[in-house]
Amino acid sequence: LVGQYPWLYHVTISNRAAIEPFAELGVILLLFSIGLELSFKRLWTMRNQVFGVGAAELLGSGALIALGLYVLGQPTAGAVGLGLALA
Repeated sequence: LVGQYPWLYHVTISNRAAIEPFAELGVILLLFSIGLELSFKRLWTMRNQVFGVGAAELLGSGALIALGLYVLGQPTAGAVGLGLALA
């Protein structure tokens, strides 16, 4: 999309290899902090919030992003796929 919208060049990652170690470190730190904060018993008591509200937030955000991408000219299947992936 950078060809159609040149301003996207400033907010996109063009060199995947350079950013990959930072992304992996971020995932490791996120999983570590989740592991420290949540026990299985606590997660089981919060299952309605985690899986119910979390899934609703994911679907709602994905739908809004997909709608925005569709308005910008993406095909429907591409907009839905990208919307859910970005959400």
